[in-house]
Amino acid sequence: MTSLKLLKEKAPLVICITNDVVKNFTANGLVALWSFA
Repeated sequence: MTSLKLLKEKAPLVICITNDVVKNFTANGLVALWSFA
């Protein structure tokens, strides 16, 4: 089983602690990863 399929099946709670400079980049990256999985 691939890591992406496992991520999709388990649906873990993800908490991001970031700053104002990269918060949109981080959020978009997580959304892209979720849609790719």
